[in-house]
Amino acid sequence: MAVADMFLALIPRIRRILFNPKEEWAVIAGETTGSGAIWTGYVIPLAALSALAGLVGGLVFGSPLGSVMGGALGISFGVRYYVQIAIAGFVGSVVGVALVSWLVGVLAPTFGAKCEGNTGLKVAAYSYTAALVAGLFAIIPMLSVLGILGLYSIYLLFLGLKALTGVSEEKAIPYTATIFVAGLVVSLAAGALFGRVF
Repeated sequence: MAVADMFLALIPRIRRILFNPKEEWAVIAGETTGSGAIWTGYVIPLAALSALAGLVGGLVFGSPLGSVMGGALGISFGVRYYVQIAIAGFVGSVVGVALVSWLVGVLAPTFGAKCEGNTGLKVAAYSYTAALVAGLFAIIPMLSVLGILGLYSIYLLFLGLKALTGVSEEKAIPYTATIFVAGLVVSLAAGALFGRVF
């Protein structure tokens, strides 16, 4: 499959999970897609596309503030900086999905939920869609502020947990909040560590 075809194949699922999430989670619950196919056919391509958008935006516009404003303020970054940011974004997205997947399974018994097979990965991979799609705004650095729309992934996580793990209505919010907070803490720690490495 050509690279362009692979990315085009993602569009229907992205559109449905973003605009009709309840219905799409019901479809996902009935799918038997293997973990490898979810990683290579959805998570990795979408994470790569998001990271590439940031790289292209940085290289073309020359600054997170845009070429004109960045130049006026004397702010400029080299190619290495943008490559590091792209790599960090890609690795962070993949690790984030893996972490959320793990947390869904580990915390399931605490909240009376069931997580069997690759349920945790399904919840993590598809709930991350909004965050990864929001990363595409980085292709035009001045629009990067729209990355805040990625917080919609929290709602997708909530719906996914209810649809795939059978968590009760009253425990779905604490389950979602616990995963989000734990994931955020680990992500911030990992980001700080990555910054020291580079």
